[in-house]
Amino acid sequence: MPKASIVKAYFGAIIFTAMTALVAWINGDNSITIFHKALVGPLYLLATTGLRSFLPEELDLRRGIVGTAEYHFLNAAILGAFMLLVLEPHAGNLRAQLVSFGFFVSFVGTVNFGRAILERRKIGSRL
Repeated sequence: MPKASIVKAYFGAIIFTAMTALVAWINGDNSITIFHKALVGPLYLLATTGLRSFLPEELDLRRGIVGTAEYHFLNAAILGAFMLLVLEPHAGNLRAQLVSFGFFVSFVGTVNFGRAILERRKIGSRL
């Protein structure tokens, strides 16, 4: 990996972590909670990278409908977990958090899955 790519990767992770901490600070969290939420930022980036290692981007066009849906719904679940941990909507109400998480994953996963299918059709019609 070239040195510039390494610097870019670290810089992006640091900026993302700082933005996560900033959101926690804006939400009025205490310093320990801000630190804990900031630690979730790099974990989110690692989780999305890890998901891509199991479902590589170069195989997206050859992946079946079920595999495409799997990737987009898992990616939405990772994002939903990150948002739930950092933003803490409905703090103290498990049922509301479960409903919010389920709705978020369903909505974002469906939208991204639909976009992927449309993109696949566009590419297929050009061939």
